[in-house]
Amino acid sequence: MYEYFKTNKAEKLKYQSIDLSFIVNKGANKEQVKRNVYMKGKNCLKLSIIVETNGIPISIVIETGNVHDSKIFTKNINELIYDPKSLKYKNNNRYKQYFLADAGYDSRAIREELTSRGYKVFIPKNKRGTKIASKVSTKEEKRIYKKRMIVENMFSRIKQYRRLNNIYEKNVGSYKSYLYFTLSKIITTKMTI
Repeated sequence: MYEYFKTNKAEKLKYQSIDLSFIVNKGANKEQVKRNVYMKGKNCLKLSIIVETNGIPISIVIETGNVHDSKIFTKNINELIYDPKSLKYKNNNRYKQYFLADAGYDSRAIREELTSRGYKVFIPKNKRGTKIASKVSTKEEKRIYKKRMIVENMFSRIKQYRRLNNIYEKNVGSYKSYLYFTLSKIITTKMTI
């Protein structure tokens, strides 16, 4: 991975996107997965991924279904496999780094954490708690925010594998090992293109 970031590091880390997906339990032990009220009380895992501009994951976190998204975000941002040095490029327009997320990550704590790390944050306002939801407004902001689709594309590639769409194994460790194997296959394919 460090070889990958030796060339064009600033361009590759310019747009970083995060998203989360639920992996529903079909066969694992109940101790390894937890219930989530947003998934109709089903037992599940949460898979959170941060990807860079080309769709290569730079942080992957797997938690039980009952862990709050803000805790997963904190763990995810602290476990980046490569230090983007976003604070160094904060005032440099050419190398400035953008962090893109959906409205589920709209909280003051997350925005402050990302801003303190030197990111330019693009998170649309969440409708809860406000009467009028403001959106990413200017033409330039809309153009930048569309780049968040790369993390959605990563999840669609992962979900193409039936074995990763749901947990069928008795042990979650087996699921995780297959997930990491599949991600390494996706990453090597993307890096050779």
